[in-house]
Amino acid sequence: MKTTLFALLLPVALLAADPTQAEISNGVIRAKLYLPDAQQGYYQGTRFDWSGVMPSLEYKGHQYFGQWFPKYDPKQHDAIMGPVEEFLTSGAGLGYAEAKPGENFVKIGVGAIKKPDEPRFRQFSTYEIADHGKWTVKKAADHVEFAQELKDTNGYAYVYRKTVRLTKGKPELVLQHTLKNTGKKVIESSVYEHNFWVIDSQPTGPDFTVTFPFDAKNVASFRGLAETKGKQLVYLSELQQGQTAQSVIEGYGASPSDYDIRVENKKTGAGVRTTADRPLSKINFWSIRSTLCPEPYIDMKIEPGKEFSWTIKYEFYTLEAAAGAQPADASVKVDNEYVRVKVGEDAPLSKTALHKHDLNRVTIYLTEVDQEIRYQDGRVVRPKRRPGEVAWSPAAGLHVGENFSKHALRAVEVELKKPPSGKPFALSARDPLRVNAKHCTQEFDNEQVRVLRCKYPANFREPLHEHLNLGRVTVTLNDVELNVKTEGAADRTVALKTGDAAWNGGPVVHSAQANRATELIIVDVK
Repeated sequence: MKTTLFALLLPVALLAADPTQAEISNGVIRAKLYLPDAQQGYYQGTRFDWSGVMPSLEYKGHQYFGQWFPKYDPKQHDAIMGPVEEFLTSGAGLGYAEAKPGENFVKIGVGAIKKPDEPRFRQFSTYEIADHGKWTVKKAADHVEFAQELKDTNGYAYVYRKTVRLTKGKPELVLQHTLKNTGKKVIESSVYEHNFWVIDSQPTGPDFTVTFPFDAKNVASFRGLAETKGKQLVYLSELQQGQTAQSVIEGYGASPSDYDIRVENKKTGAGVRTTADRPLSKINFWSIRSTLCPEPYIDMKIEPGKEFSWTIKYEFYTLEAAAGAQPADASVKVDNEYVRVKVGEDAPLSKTALHKHDLNRVTIYLTEVDQEIRYQDGRVVRPKRRPGEVAWSPAAGLHVGENFSKHALRAVEVELKKPPSGKPFALSARDPLRVNAKHCTQEFDNEQVRVLRCKYPANFREPLHEHLNLGRVTVTLNDVELNVKTEGAADRTVALKTGDAAWNGGPVVHSAQANRATELIIVDVK
């Protein structure tokens, strides 16, 4: 067993007898969780959500979580381990600003909190809990399901569900959340993962690298301890006891693809990648000698009776494996369990190598196409396509393509990974073809996809509409800025380039307004 100087500096935690806990494994990862319990729970503070406290997660002999704080008390605000989450509304508890002393406000994942007579909210203190709500926990071999129901608290009420799951056969941890507003008031909040990484008990310093998918910029000075260089945050020296490197990080955009953060330790070879299906609203970065913490935020706005969902994924890997892997394909824009979306490009007057397509595809052409395709079985086809044209492209055997054009051929390919589900395709009364038939038309519909084309004049706000199925890929056919309104989330503005593709999973109610005349292709996956 490895023992580091850093590990020896941390005193052993003095636990209450047998905190309520569970262990999960998928045969690849093994993890321990401490469970919500007002009497025997490991964590009884009022800052963090009580579900998902994770004192250990082990993959290939590497340990990712552990005790990072020198003194343990169950009611200490940060005596907690794991990815752990905190909900904040304008930097305070939900309803704190409107509650009078002696009344209750809300900390989601904790319960109803009694407000004392004080000048301002104290994030790093522990308050009196007036109502823990009703917690339900269901344990299985590879996951734990948490549910907390809080009844009316000064007009606020909710049902919060969170599943901590290890993906079958993969080095992946998934946190699936839903928050349903069962109260009378709008729930407007942000939630962030604190991510208390304690990778192999290594001290924070030059052996660690944090990588973002965008050029990162620290707002506050790291005071010579660390710096941002392009897409990376690096340490200039090993942090000593009492030193802190902290700053808000800027540079991200409005797409969920920017919620993609890697933390790696080159000494032990352990790495982890964090992604999500919602866009970032803020990133705070905080680190001391014993832990380093990228803290990505997500915003939500939930009307009474509505529900908001979000998913966080953690992919664990070793640098040895990463070094031997093929480099990432920059042409791939979306890659999930349902689709793989890539932008293909053939040079002018060029031939492709012999290749095949194992999956059915939807192809959206971005340029004029004059191409000959010669199959190994002797067939020859010469399709001609216009920019913006959409085609169904079944899986195809070995062939060579030749571009006869004097310009590059560009197309977006949406590869469909799953066979037809066989389930009826659900249509809402607010389906785009029903509420926006003037601007949206159907290109084609088959057992795997429904493909729509939507054309909007500049500054037109499309009607609020609803998608009910697995998810959809949206491809833009021109440069545009979209202001998107989504039920249960804050408004956001997205800048898109021709050929950009985005995945939106699950049911959603939303509308968009373009700053210029624009055309979108929407591929609904069945």
